[in-house]
Amino acid sequence: MQGIKERFTSRMFKRLWVPALLSSFGRALSDMADAVVVGQRLGTVGLAAIGLILPVYMINCTIAHALGIGGSVKYSRLLGEGRRDEAVESFNGVFKLAAIFSIATAVLGNIFMVRLLALLGTRPVDGELFIATKQYLRILITETPLFYMSNIFNYYLCNDESQKLAGIGSVTGNIVDITMNIVFVLFLGFGTGGAALSTAIGQIVAIAIYLPGFFKKNHALRFTKSGRIAEAFGLMRSGLATSVQYLYQMIFLLICNNMLIRLGGETAVAVFDVIQNTSYLLLSCF
Repeated sequence: MQGIKERFTSRMFKRLWVPALLSSFGRALSDMADAVVVGQRLGTVGLAAIGLILPVYMINCTIAHALGIGGSVKYSRLLGEGRRDEAVESFNGVFKLAAIFSIATAVLGNIFMVRLLALLGTRPVDGELFIATKQYLRILITETPLFYMSNIFNYYLCNDESQKLAGIGSVTGNIVDITMNIVFVLFLGFGTGGAALSTAIGQIVAIAIYLPGFFKKNHALRFTKSGRIAEAFGLMRSGLATSVQYLYQMIFLLICNNMLIRLGGETAVAVFDVIQNTSYLLLSCF
């Protein structure tokens, strides 16, 4: 019996490892692309702007990954126990809660944009830095529902025997992101807003690739009107055990950016952002 379990575990690992690595590697390259391309076009101002918005990205990662991890693990367990309808209901509860969180974030973020920018470390008196950061942040905040959906769909597809589709969607979305980044920023001169817009387009492409996975006859995953939001809160709490790392990064970045902008100005934040982006590639492999 033990030998059967070991062979099964080995096959599962080999089957999931490559799609997971490609997805993570692609996300790292996509994150790095913003810094590389914007840095080429706008120099220290662009790099500093991207560095300043990272705490917002991290808080989005905290919630989106908590819902995706906690929810997909429960979904996989229910499927393993043969409770297919309950698994689908659990997914739809997570989907509804993610929609509520992401839409609320998009609306409130745009309403309190100036206050949020001040918290991140830049004010109108900063001139170009404030404008560049605001341009990027406005699009980043507005596209929050896309970010939530693309990440959550990826997690669930991986637990619904659609690992290849999840990997293809993630890699393709990141390639589109990088390509459009070059087009919008370097060729069309859209600045930091172009970098944020390319990310949104990449997520739309990824979601478009993911969606057919919800309509396969031999798979359980699908959209329904059922789904308890109260249960989804509990799943998010369980997922936070893993995604809390992003919350710690948010606090770290928020403190460092505010200190650096006061002590060394935008150049110090820009240098720190380059180091941060380099680390993403190494961490993605881990």
